[in-house]
Amino acid sequence: MSKKSKVAQLTLLCSLALVLVFGVFAARGVNPQPASPVSQPAAVDCSDDAKIAAEVVANIRKGFTPEQLKLFKTLNNFHVGVTCLKGVVTLTGRVPGKPTFNKVIKLARKTSCVIKVDKSKFSPFSVGGCNSVTETECCDGSICVIKGAECPLCVPM
Repeated sequence: MSKKSKVAQLTLLCSLALVLVFGVFAARGVNPQPASPVSQPAAVDCSDDAKIAAEVVANIRKGFTPEQLKLFKTLNNFHVGVTCLKGVVTLTGRVPGKPTFNKVIKLARKTSCVIKVDKSKFSPFSVGGCNSVTETECCDGSICVIKGAECPLCVPM
């Protein structure tokens, strides 16, 4: 064989090898492996505000140990009311300190179907009382609402 013929064969062989390598990489995206079957979570009904509020209450209770809940009850310093309207949860009441306040808000936000948490009527200070002229007591006197308004769902201790 001549020198030109060996160079031509080598060039042809290298070209074919490159086409083969590029073809392998290109084929990976064309026929991806099917994903392993993963069970999809059940669809959640986000149209029932009462169920969303009840789920928020349950999540808040689950977020604290039984000992913490017992201490809150003994000290009478954990009062949380929960209402929901179209996925917007409103927290009312008061809790002992900023860490507990932040934890309650985080637990509410993590609840399915909660779009937003309104904390404007929620306080990290466990002091207060209702104005008997303009407010009504709810949740065993621990939450104040405007007279005539419906009481929120309370987080029981």
